Amino acid sequence: MNGTAFISIFNLTINKKQMKKIYVLASLALTINAFAQTSCSVTITYTAPTCSTCCNGSASAQVNESCPPYNYSWDGGAFSPSNSTMTSLCGGTYTVTIIDGGGSGCCGTMTGTVTIPSGTMGIEQFANSKGINIYPNPNNGSFNIQVNEYENTSVEVYNTIGQRVLVQTLQSNITPLNLAGFANAIYQVRVLKDGTFVYQSKVVKQE
Repeated sequence: MNGTAFISIFNLTINKKQMKKIYVLASLALTINAFAQTSCSVTITYTAPTCSTCCNGSASAQVNESCPPYNYSWDGGAFSPSNSTMTSLCGGTYTVTIIDGGGSGCCGTMTGTVTIPSGTMGIEQFANSKGINIYPNPNNGSFNIQVNEYENTSVEVYNTIGQRVLVQTLQSNITPLNLAGFANAIYQVRVLKDGTFVYQSKVVKQE
């Protein structure tokens, strides 16, 4: 930070108490001027989702001035010093608000906006590139999911009201799943790689 203090010299006789007061005022003027001249801005970098319907993108915000700590809020969410990076993002526009949490007044409140493009591949293209296949579909509740890159991969199944009814970690490239005991309906099947959502499809149970 740069600041400038202007001190005039007068031919005066002053005592030590007056000298101390002048010194304090000059120091305060320098501090205020330094804060006023600070220029803060936000830089946002992002990683786009891997396919047009995937939500595995991310965005990170960084302040160019060193006045930490900072508190981050994305799209009106809660402020937190750990929110500088957001993950599991779909394509879209996101706004981050940052507050100088140190109380120094160095940067105050800052905002930044980023538009993340959707992935260029369609969902079927992405599934084919990763060797993801669900069969048979429709089925009577028993079906298989095939994922060539199954390491650190899990599957979640949701019903029509958004309740998660099944979670399974894949142990091989072909894994049998069973919805026996659940109603005939359309279920959402989501595939997560390293905890990040990468694929979603529908499976129909009918008996």
